[in-house]
Amino acid sequence: MAPASKKGGKNTKKVAAELPSIAKKGAAGKSDKSRKSGDPRIKPKNKNYSIGNDILPKRNLRPYVVWPKYVTLQRQKRIIYERMRIPPSINQFNDVLVNPDRSAVFKLLHNHRPPTKAEKKDQMKEQAKEVAKGSAPEKADRILLVHGLQEVTSLVERKQAKLVVIANNVDPIELVMWLPALCRKMDIPYCIVKSSSDLGTLVEKKRCSCVALKDINPQHKQLLTSIQDICRSRYHNRADDIRRQWGGNTKPPKVKIRSRAMRNRADREALRQSQKAGS
Repeated sequence: MAPASKKGGKNTKKVAAELPSIAKKGAAGKSDKSRKSGDPRIKPKNKNYSIGNDILPKRNLRPYVVWPKYVTLQRQKRIIYERMRIPPSINQFNDVLVNPDRSAVFKLLHNHRPPTKAEKKDQMKEQAKEVAKGSAPEKADRILLVHGLQEVTSLVERKQAKLVVIANNVDPIELVMWLPALCRKMDIPYCIVKSSSDLGTLVEKKRCSCVALKDINPQHKQLLTSIQDICRSRYHNRADDIRRQWGGNTKPPKVKIRSRAMRNRADREALRQSQKAGS
């Protein structure tokens, strides 16, 4: 039991005075320093990276990724097309329409696309109702947008196509490689766009190599005329340049850096020799 104090005779507990702030900082600094310097009382904990234990540190896993075969083939094909020298007949498919011309072409094609399966079913139901009533059924809408290589080729040969649109990524490219030359010979406006999947959505297919406009609605004649002028100025009027323009033959980035360094070294050496000869 604590002894009674002199004043008042009450029991009071002695409390230790608090350390000053400077002393606190010094003590904390010493403890941190002792930890960093390898305090023997603090044992380092070895991490265990087995299943269900410590989390692995973040690292770049790209070198360990096994890509699917089709991705590898796509990348190899792209690199080969960049490295090798591409003849003009194949290189012409790299010259594609860009926006806003591409948007105008697809807008025109979308307005003339053939009916879907659901729309055909509805049309057949309407015709069946009219036949049941005893009236003559309405004629189905004409197909104005033709797809498929044989159909498009026959339209071009008969000079009945208003516009031919070719995809730039047909595989193999030999299927449509001759079609631009045929269009130029028959004086049919044509254009090359990205891509076969976009053309396929117009005709309810996964992919489509080419489409052709067989006829046009009266309200879209002005739009068709402007697109034909664009196609003629871009492809028909540049036929000689297209026949002579080769593609590809680009060097890898490391080779470009190495050749640039060699040129700079040769320039410095020539400058040094000229300064030495002048002195």
